[in-house]
Amino acid sequence: SRLEGVASLAFVVLFTIAQLLWFASEDSLEIPEGVEVSPRQRLSVDVVALIGSVVALAVGSTLFVTGAVDLAERGGISEFAIGATVVAIGTSLPEIITSAIAAWKREHDIAVGNVIGSNVFNVLAVLGAAGLARPILVDQSLFAFELPMMALSALFLFPLIWRRFRIG
Repeated sequence: SRLEGVASLAFVVLFTIAQLLWFASEDSLEIPEGVEVSPRQRLSVDVVALIGSVVALAVGSTLFVTGAVDLAERGGISEFAIGATVVAIGTSLPEIITSAIAAWKREHDIAVGNVIGSNVFNVLAVLGAAGLARPILVDQSLFAFELPMMALSALFLFPLIWRRFRIG
């Protein structure tokens, strides 16, 4: 419902503010030695990069979803099946690549934070914004397969974490 969309968006804002306050410090900004950059210059480069990235992401996402829906219609495949496979894989590739590179560089906090942050943001912000734009109706029959699979996945991962508090 729209109310649940608003609640999700409010929660993701509070979560983000809490994260920024919890982890913010002056030492977190690392600038290479010998390079002098004013805070204003750094901010303008970051803002331009952020705006360019959002525009590129919006255009790419639109093309990707259009192609996936066309593929589903031409192949007689349900949109849910395409969304649960092709679109899910395509939208998860940035997180997979980022986490793999971070793990390779032994930046474990970035790898785990990327996965957790991505999931929290996708569930709360993306689903919340979509629900705010138009309430989302979910066919209850989807829960016959998906909910047990999610529970099974959690049960499979829990012993790995419990044993060593890490996934090797």
